[in-house]
Amino acid sequence: MNRRATITAAAADLFARQGFGGVSVEDIARAVGVTPGALYRHFPGKEAVLSAVLHETVGGLLALIDSAATLHDLMSETVALALDRPGLLATYVRERHRVEDAELRKNETRVRESWARVADPRPGRMALRQKAVIGALPVLTSKPPVPRARLEELLARAMIQVMECPLPDTSGRPPPSPRWRPSRGRREEILAAALELFHERGFAGASVDEIGRAAGLAGSGIYRYYTDKTEILIDAYERAGARVEVGAENAVAEAADAADALRRLTRSYVGVALSDVDLVVVTAREGFALPEPERASLARRAKHLRDLWVSVGAEVRPDLGEAEVHALVEASFPLINEVAQFGGSMDEAVALTLALFG
Repeated sequence: MNRRATITAAAADLFARQGFGGVSVEDIARAVGVTPGALYRHFPGKEAVLSAVLHETVGGLLALIDSAATLHDLMSETVALALDRPGLLATYVRERHRVEDAELRKNETRVRESWARVADPRPGRMALRQKAVIGALPVLTSKPPVPRARLEELLARAMIQVMECPLPDTSGRPPPSPRWRPSRGRREEILAAALELFHERGFAGASVDEIGRAAGLAGSGIYRYYTDKTEILIDAYERAGARVEVGAENAVAEAADAADALRRLTRSYVGVALSDVDLVVVTAREGFALPEPERASLARRAKHLRDLWVSVGAEVRPDLGEAEVHALVEASFPLINEVAQFGGSMDEAVALTLALFG
């Protein structure tokens, strides 16, 4: 691997874990084992490194098309790419919006059109399906204890099901009526402004002063409500965790059987994602920025939620081992988050998620 490729590989892993705003040129240079000056001989700055990572990702997806004659081939090779280079796809999903590049967008269109040709007959909503697949795979940076060959087989089959599952026709439906909500207090306005900035720039890329200005507060007014932006992030995690946890518990309590429980669990999480995309995306990405005691609390809450999903999924798919079900569950949450960001409907998000489980 040449030095430029080594730099992009290290940067992709850092961007995937910490976000673009949380990584400096010095961090990338340290990961590669060179000085910042040596790095600048290959790239003019951090933005250029990110652009190279995104181009490499899309180029890798394009290269798969040349050797993929069938949808099975395409999904198998996409899964293999995700497992071999998880930082690439994770950075692409997380940071793609930062780079406006005509060549990159052109190649993204070529990828989407190529996927549509391979998925014959065309199932419709290809852009949404592609978002779902690409969004679901990077979570496997923490690989479950499933043998590589079996994991590739399991995930390829799941992604084929996502690509082929019937989707409801929402073209003639009126948009859902907005739900009544009480007017937001000042803390809620600050939290909403912070989440939008964290979503756009990452936690490290937004300052307390910028959050205050976005919330309409002058000077040090924000400090009457939050001591720092870490406290805002903790508040976001507590609110998101409570909403998701209560919804999941109610979904299982009201279910008639395991299949109904999985459907209700999915609808519950999709409902949270659609109602507040910034909240679910930020809390899915920024856990590294929490203080250690908060991370421990978050890990316990996340484990409880995933154990609940896994117990239900294991009954729906008794042919799979627990680790295999766990892999499908881990893929479900980012899939839903990507569909929500894309503007998919409740029924589409539910159908694509349930397709993972066959």
